[in-house]
Amino acid sequence: MNVRFIHCFAVLLLFGSGPGFGSEAAKKAPGDWERELVSVEVHRKQYDYFQPWTKHVQTVVKAGLLIGPREILTTADGLDNRTLVRLQKGGRGPWWSAGVKWADYPANLAVVTSTDEKFWAGLKPATLAEPVKKEEEIQIIRWRAGNLEVRKAEFSRFTVSHPNMSDAVHVQLELSSEIDGVGWSEPAIAGSKVVGLVFSQCGNQLQVLPSPFIRSILDAQKKGHYKGLGYFDFTWQPAENPETLDYLKLEGEKRGVVVIDVPDKRDTAPVLRPRDILLQVDGFDVDTQGDYVDAGYGHLVLENLSTRNKWAGDPARLKIWRDGRAQDVVYRLPKAEDAARLVPDGGRIGNDALHFDSPTSEVRIQRRSVPPS
Repeated sequence: MNVRFIHCFAVLLLFGSGPGFGSEAAKKAPGDWERELVSVEVHRKQYDYFQPWTKHVQTVVKAGLLIGPREILTTADGLDNRTLVRLQKGGRGPWWSAGVKWADYPANLAVVTSTDEKFWAGLKPATLAEPVKKEEEIQIIRWRAGNLEVRKAEFSRFTVSHPNMSDAVHVQLELSSEIDGVGWSEPAIAGSKVVGLVFSQCGNQLQVLPSPFIRSILDAQKKGHYKGLGYFDFTWQPAENPETLDYLKLEGEKRGVVVIDVPDKRDTAPVLRPRDILLQVDGFDVDTQGDYVDAGYGHLVLENLSTRNKWAGDPARLKIWRDGRAQDVVYRLPKAEDAARLVPDGGRIGNDALHFDSPTSEVRIQRRSVPPS
C-alpha cells in the first residue's frame, strides 16, 4: 500500500510539472489575459420571417480583445439590428455602455468602444501573432461564469471558404478542440499572442479568423485604405483533364484553370473571356486544381488571392492564355456585399462548386453554437 502511494506520488510529481497537466493553463500569466479579454453584450432585434409583423429581442454575449486605445476587437456576428451594446471586464461586475466604432460584415470584424474612462482602467492591449505557426501549442480562452476558462486546441489545417453569406472568400484556420459552445469571437492563443478569433463551431471543429488576416484589415483601416473586401466574380473550373488544355493550345507544362463564365458589366467591358486559361494571379502560379502556394499557409485555392492584402477596387494582375499566347491583364476586384448570397441562384451555386473543387478547400454551412451562460 505504501509502495503504491509513493509510486503514484512520484508519477504526479513527474507529470504535474508539465505544462498540460490538470488545468490547461496558458504559458502566459493568467493575469495578463484577464486584462486583455473582455465581454461584449449585444441586444438586438430578431425578426420572425414566418410572422414578419412580430419581432423579438435577442441577447448575445461574446468575447472582445483590447487592441489599442479605446478599441475592443470582436467579430461582427450579432451586431446587425443592435439596440444596445455593453462591455464588461474581469468576467464579472458592472457593465459599461458602449458603441460600435466600425463593423465589416463580409470580413466578420468589428471594433467596439466606450466613452467611460473607468472601463479602460487596468486594461492592456493584446498582441496579434504574425505569422501563425502550425507547430505551436494553441488554446482557446473565454470568460465563463466569471472565471477565465482555458482549453486546449489542435491545429487541423488552413482552408479557404465563405465565412458568412457574402461573396468574400478568405483564408481560415481550422482547429480541433473538445470545448463546446464557442463561435462568439473567443480568442485562440499561442503563448503570449493571439492567433485568431473563433467564429463558428461544428462538433469538435472550430473555424477561426487567423490573426494575419485580421491584422491586415486593422492596419488598412487605421491608414484609411480599407475599402471593404473584394472577390473574383468570374467562374472557373479545374483543368485536370489534359485534353482540355490541349484543345485550348496551351504550350508547355500543364497548368492553370479554365474560365467558363464571366458576368456582364454595364459600365466596363470584362477583361476575361470564357475559355481563357488563368495561369497566374499577382505572380502566383495557379495549378490545374486551382491552387497556389502561399508563403504563410501552404497550398490554398486561388480565391484567397482576392482578399490577400487586397481590397475592393484594387487591381489584380492576371496572366492568362488566350488565342495561342500568354497575355497580361488587369482585373479590378468588385466589392463583396453582405447580402449578395442570401438568395440562392442556380448559376452561383454552380459557381461555388467550381471554385472549390479542390481537396485543400471546401464550402460548408455551419450552425453556430449557443454561447454558455
